[in-house]
Amino acid sequence: SVTAPPNTGDAGSITFAGELYNANAQTYAAGASGSLMAAAGAPTSFLSSNDAIAVNGTLSLALGADLSVQPGTGTITLATGIVAQSASDIALMGAVSLTDDVLIDGGAQGDVLIAGDVTGAGRDFTVLGRTIATAGLNLRGATNGDGGDLTLTASGAVPTGDVTVT
Repeated sequence: SVTAPPNTGDAGSITFAGELYNANAQTYAAGASGSLMAAAGAPTSFLSSNDAIAVNGTLSLALGADLSVQPGTGTITLATGIVAQSASDIALMGAVSLTDDVLIDGGAQGDVLIAGDVTGAGRDFTVLGRTIATAGLNLRGATNGDGGDLTLTASGAVPTGDVTVT
């Protein structure tokens, strides 16, 4: 588990520098006043050995900072979202659990792939990008019978962006 410290000399942030982060269960948290960032120009990948990967806070992707999250049979937990500053490809390769309303934004030239179930009672799930593709996507609101819808808003870039849901 890695949490950005309060505003000190590093401004309370965590910057991922285009590496493969391969571990068991992983939690990356922005902290009360911090931020999560992926550096420009290099892909960042989070890989686990079938354990959960949690991102608590908005993960901001610099230009060309593509992101891949692969938890195996684990779950990707998102609290806020993943937002490209310009154009980044985003691949969420596993089940996704939303703990709040979430925005996934690859930018006008970024592609987004979601390959797994998405759950989140009473949550809004917004996906934006040049093209949006899914593989085996199942949207689920409440999983414990307590009610609540999951709302998906998907928008490809105008005028030729594609949104494909399978």
